[in-house]
Amino acid sequence: VERSVVDQSLLAADAAAPFGVRTDPERIRRAVGEALDDPCSMIVVDGGDLIRREEAVVRGDPSVALREPLLALDELVGSVRSRLDPARDLLLLVSPTSPATDALPHLGVAIAEGPGFGAGDALTSGSTGASGIVALTDVAPTVLLHQGVARPESMVGRAWFRENGGDDPVESAVELDLEARFAHRWQPIVSGAFGVADLLLVIGAFWFFRRRRRPEDRPTSGRLLEWAALAALSFPFVAFASTPLPADDLGPALYGAALVVLTVLVAGAVTRSGRSVLERTLIVCVATILLLAVDLLAGARLQLTGIWGNDAILGGRFAGLGNIGFAVLGSCSIAAAALLVHLRKDSWGVPAASVVLTLAVLIDGMPFLGRDVGGVLALVPALLLTGVLLFGRKVTFRSVVLAILIAGALLTAFAAIDLARPEDQQTHLARLVDDIKQEGTGAFTDALDRKLDANIGVFGESPASFLIPPIWALFAWLVLRGKGRWQILRARHPELHAALVGGLSLALFGGVVNDSGVVVVAVVMSVLAPVAVVMLLDGERHGEAT
Repeated sequence: VERSVVDQSLLAADAAAPFGVRTDPERIRRAVGEALDDPCSMIVVDGGDLIRREEAVVRGDPSVALREPLLALDELVGSVRSRLDPARDLLLLVSPTSPATDALPHLGVAIAEGPGFGAGDALTSGSTGASGIVALTDVAPTVLLHQGVARPESMVGRAWFRENGGDDPVESAVELDLEARFAHRWQPIVSGAFGVADLLLVIGAFWFFRRRRRPEDRPTSGRLLEWAALAALSFPFVAFASTPLPADDLGPALYGAALVVLTVLVAGAVTRSGRSVLERTLIVCVATILLLAVDLLAGARLQLTGIWGNDAILGGRFAGLGNIGFAVLGSCSIAAAALLVHLRKDSWGVPAASVVLTLAVLIDGMPFLGRDVGGVLALVPALLLTGVLLFGRKVTFRSVVLAILIAGALLTAFAAIDLARPEDQQTHLARLVDDIKQEGTGAFTDALDRKLDANIGVFGESPASFLIPPIWALFAWLVLRGKGRWQILRARHPELHAALVGGLSLALFGGVVNDSGVVVVAVVMSVLAPVAVVMLLDGERHGEAT
């Protein structure tokens, strides 16, 4: 700090440059050289020209050239690099902001050269858990590790480390940025379109069941409604499976068309399987669960830049299961368990349903899979409630307390597993434990407060979000207190009714304990709606509804 140079002595007059000045290359090289002559532990260098160029653009002058300040900075980096000993010194380059001229945010640039980092490697950290991505909060722990200084437990980030960067890490980084920006921009639109399609399905089902007079009839409209329900249920599978498509190259129109075509093909293939409508529904749910599980085992490649995956630009989560993935996994698991009990009442239905519900918790909560703390808190009570109803028991105060205790025990077990892993592989669950050690239970309540604030913020950003709570309340009333077909469904098929109650619980709990929880509620409801339509269609086919 005593040797810092931050005054105007580094500047030279230049009428063509922003604000009439630019960084004098000779003066800044001299200042850096003098700093390097002293045994400093760390030197921070900022060329300045890029910041002035950004400020000029912000103030309404987009014509300021970018090439000149970039070339000046490149020359400065080369000068600094030439003075360093790669066997001893660590050089970090970071640019965590996006150009002011770009309407959409970018991923920043992060480069490391020196001990522990080789040419062509990719960077990652325990904070992100994703190859090729590190966080700004990881810079300080990386510097401390290089200096042999222990990281304070209160420090949020984790040190960078190297991974295999593949054939062309620069090309991979550019592609990652493009795909992440595409997903960031179009995820709300795709989700909104899916919600509208789901709403049309519900309206069509309402019209169909209001117009039906003879249960033994099966007109074309009934078959179309059944196919539409299967197509809606197939979309989450397609949304994740389509991640390898070059979405940015295709553009929104072609990519959207690809999603529609793939959904139609999946729904058509399931429909042509020759099985009953409930068996087809079970196939779609199980296929979606398996896809998510296999992807998480393989490193969650379908999550990072998927249209329904983690938003790398937003930066809330880079690895494991995101909010939408959690909602899809939980709702499909509940539906699959109920269908297994319904279809195989006298054989292996109950054991298979127990396996499905157990696997859902493990997939979501294990540190090397879903690594989802909030998901476990929501999923365990919802799945236990579903299991209690599926196995013919009543929900009591004792069972509710037991569900809470089991959720806490599982979180404790997952935390112990996470803490036993190397620090650079630990997830935010281990970091939460560290925070609780430092700050007490206040760290946990602060996390819940942040999630609540995030949920409230979503309502402010999207007025349509205000429609979701009343829709959830109406659906809950229909399931729990409704008359007519809902009442018949509850009496004749308690296992299917259990799925709807469990799904409603998942939406409620998941909406409370997750960031952007309103998205969780919307996705769970979007999966429940086609399942409910299929249930009613099957009941009418067998003359069980009037």
